[in-house]
Amino acid sequence: MADALFPILGATIAPMLGRAAIMQRLWNDLAKQTPSHLSVVWPRYAGKTVLMHGLAERMLQRDSPYAAVI
Repeated sequence: MADALFPILGATIAPMLGRAAIMQRLWNDLAKQTPSHLSVVWPRYAGKTVLMHGLAERMLQRDSPYAAVI
């Protein structure tokens, strides 16, 4: 019964495609002198996990002002 409520769509996170503008807006808000507090709220299966995974990858790049990503 739990499988019907929370379907597992795969073992890996899909690559982020077509969200460059959203990613840039998030990055601009997070990388400024005083970062904004942000919430990611979208409907189910809209790509929240994919977006957050892409953001974590961006934060790991050399030019990132962040020293750690959790």
